[in-house]
Amino acid sequence: MPVIRPSATFSPRRAEKALVAADRDLVLSTTPFLDRAIALYERCGFRRTDEPPHDRFGTPLFTMRKKPQRDHGGATPFMRA
Repeated sequence: MPVIRPSATFSPRRAEKALVAADRDLVLSTTPFLDRAIALYERCGFRRTDEPPHDRFGTPLFTMRKKPQRDHGGATPFMRA
């Protein structure tokens, strides 16, 4: 399974490329107090799940997942933008 290494910068286009290349769900973990980042992830199609990890060295985390969605031409939403 392909793994995207953690990064301090989230790129919707890079995430979409990874989603298309892998043709499977894209998963990330974030902290619940990063409201603006969470809003960006949700606008990009990520949804919260109950999957682990739930903490990292005492910092609370939750997991978000995005499923690949294609239109009839095979493009994903960010590819059309």
